Amino acid sequence: MIRRADGTIQAVAPLGLAVSTAWSPIGPAPTSGGFFSPVTGRITAIAVDPTDATGNTVLIGGAQGGIWRTTDAGTTWTAVGDQNVSLAMGSIAFAPSAPATVYAGTGEQASIGADVYYGEGVLKSTDGGQTWTQTCTTPSATCPFIGPFSNSTPFEFFTLGGARISYVAVNPANPLMVLAATQFALSGSREGVYCSADGGGTWTNVLPGQMATFVGFGTSSVAFAALGDPFGSGSGANPNGIYKSTNATSCSMTFAPVTGATLPASSAMGRIDLGISPNFATDATVYASVSSAATQSSTNLGIWVTVNGGTAWTQTAAPDICQQQCWYDNVVKVDPNNKNIAFFGGSSAGEGTANPAWVIRTTNGGTSLGLRHPGNCRRQCRIASRR
Repeated sequence: MIRRADGTIQAVAPLGLAVSTAWSPIGPAPTSGGFFSPVTGRITAIAVDPTDATGNTVLIGGAQGGIWRTTDAGTTWTAVGDQNVSLAMGSIAFAPSAPATVYAGTGEQASIGADVYYGEGVLKSTDGGQTWTQTCTTPSATCPFIGPFSNSTPFEFFTLGGARISYVAVNPANPLMVLAATQFALSGSREGVYCSADGGGTWTNVLPGQMATFVGFGTSSVAFAALGDPFGSGSGANPNGIYKSTNATSCSMTFAPVTGATLPASSAMGRIDLGISPNFATDATVYASVSSAATQSSTNLGIWVTVNGGTAWTQTAAPDICQQQCWYDNVVKVDPNNKNIAFFGGSSAGEGTANPAWVIRTTNGGTSLGLRHPGNCRRQCRIASRR
C-alpha cells in the first residue's frame, strides 16, 4: 500500500517478479482506521485441524486480535476467542494423539517491539478450538505466566507483566504433556522452556536462562528448543543456542546444547527459529534460522540444516530476507511430505540485489532457494505466520 497526498490508500502492484504459485489474501478482512489502514493485524499463529482431511479447517491467532476459525479454507472466518482472558496470541497447537484438544499460548513474543503485549498464560480447548478456558488462574510458582502485572516499560507499550509465549508444543503420544517457549523480560531465571504434565494445570521451567524462541517435538521422546535473546546471551544459566532432549516423555526431561563445527558460536547467536521435519522419526531433519547478536538480531547469520538429528549441520544457501527485523520476522518450516522442501519467512528485505521477498523456498534441502512470494512492503509490514 502507499498513501496518496490526499490521505487515501492505493494498492501497489508487485514489482513484476515471476512467481510460480499464486497467493491470494483469505482474511479476516482488513479494517480501516489508523495510519497504515486498511490492514489486518499481524498473524502470529496458524494451526491446521488434523481431523479435517481437506485442510479447510484452520485456526489463526492475531497479535492482539484473539483466535479465529475457518472451516472453508478461509472464505469465511469466525472469531472464537473474543471472550478469552487475553487477545494477544503467540502460538496454537493441536494435540496429535487427541486433536480435539488444542492449546494456545497468549502473549506475542518479539524482543521488545513497541506494540508487543504480554498475555494471560496458556488457553485450552477440548472441542477443536471452538471454545477455550484458561489452564491455570492463580499466580504461583507452578502457574507462572499470569503476572505479576506491571505498567513499567523499557520501551513504549512493551510492559514487564506476564509471559509472552512464542510456541506451544504437545507431546505426540500424550495430549496432557505440553511445552511452552516463553519470554518475561529477555533473560533470567523466569525465561525459558516450561513443561506441563497435566494439560496446563501446573508448569515447571525445564530449560531456564534466556528468552525461549522455539520449542517442538520431533518424536514422543525427542524435543528441540531454542534460547534466543535477540541482544545476545544475558545473565541466565543457559546461553543462547539450540538445545535437544532425548528423554522428553515427562517433565523430568533434560536438555543439552547442540553444537557443531559449522554452527555459529553461542556468543554470536541472537534470535533463533527451528523447523522440525514432521517426519523426524525417519528423516532426522531440522532447519535452524539464526540471527546475529552483533546486530541485535536485525540481520541473519544464516539457515543451517541437520539430517542426523543434530549431530552435524550444514549451512544452506538461504539469503537474509529477514533483515532488518530478524528479531521478529524469522520463521523456517518444513514441508510435511518432503524434508528437502522448506520455507523461510521474513520481512520483505532485499534478496541478493533489489528483489524483495517475503517467503522463499528450497526444494533441495537448502542447496538453493527460490523466490516464492514477492512483495513491496515497508518495515512495519511483518510476516509472523510462524506456528
